[in-house]
Amino acid sequence: MPRMLQSHFAVDGNLFVFDRKRAEKGVWRTGPGNLLVASHLYTETAYDGEKDSSMEKELSILEGNAAPVIEAIVETARAGRAPKLTFHEKGSWDRFFIQQWSRVEPPRLCRRPFILSYAAMAGASSMA
Repeated sequence: MPRMLQSHFAVDGNLFVFDRKRAEKGVWRTGPGNLLVASHLYTETAYDGEKDSSMEKELSILEGNAAPVIEAIVETARAGRAPKLTFHEKGSWDRFFIQQWSRVEPPRLCRRPFILSYAAMAGASSMA
């Protein structure tokens, strides 16, 4: 998850974290740079050892374009209003959102949506 996105959920520069694998630790604070980040996740290494970070650069540009839009969304939401994005801002948000969504693993144990989808495809008129 981009640090830029995490920072909007921070309180006094910290995120509040709970890890169910370390439940005994309870809730703790950490900075956005310490949570859910990986360096050079999309850098590829060729057989000769040369690194290609072009995907990282593209993602950085995409995130940079989305950052002011996300800031505007957060500011208006904190003021209790719905954001009114321009056509350009909406395009930046859409590209960022789709890119983020494509990086997420599909849910492993989420069965109910699939059951509902199959029922809908079968033409079921009601759900039991």
